[in-house]
Amino acid sequence: MNGEPTTFDTPRAGDGHDELLAYLRGELSRERTSELARRLAVSPALRDELAWLRAAGELVQAERTDASADVAFAKLEAALAQSPVLNPRARRSWFAKLGDLMRDYMHVLQPAFIALVVVQTGVIGYLLNVDDRIESPAVVRGGGASCFDVWITPRADVSIGSLRDWVLQYGGSIAAGPDSQGRLRIALPDRDASAGFAHDAAAARIAERVERTVQCGAATP
Repeated sequence: MNGEPTTFDTPRAGDGHDELLAYLRGELSRERTSELARRLAVSPALRDELAWLRAAGELVQAERTDASADVAFAKLEAALAQSPVLNPRARRSWFAKLGDLMRDYMHVLQPAFIALVVVQTGVIGYLLNVDDRIESPAVVRGGGASCFDVWITPRADVSIGSLRDWVLQYGGSIAAGPDSQGRLRIALPDRDASAGFAHDAAAARIAERVERTVQCGAATP
């Protein structure tokens, strides 16, 4: 031992480190959890290490979630950019291009790619015929309609990235549509998210129209 102090940018791995990881994963027995709680009560260093591990875990999880969404939307944009013009009618928006791609190339696209796009974007309505599509309450992501949902009519020139950022900012997803009026139903997790989404400044840039559904708790005819 040379007596010189050693410094670390991150907590030192060891028995205590492994025990904290096991605690965060819920793997400790009741007795070991009680013993760890007593040690945490008297050890500021151990409390700091636990806080560091918890923050690191949350950061990794957030990055994985963002990366998953980014990959799905990037693949969707690439597919739309490469899709040929198969119909002489003018197609102004990327919603129509997505309809062409899914309908004409469904038999050759890899099932895993289709599943990733549908799960991440929720654009299920365009699996139906573009000309005769209707909205079906059963064709939604994650269940039926909610009083927190918001209907939007996207602008023809809106980008997938802009729509994605707006929706994910409030923890939402595209739950259904487009319907016969070209609207998408955005599913949002709670009342605050629904109100914030509907009144966000991005609405004027991305949507021609934003409509709230029936208010939660309001009487319906």
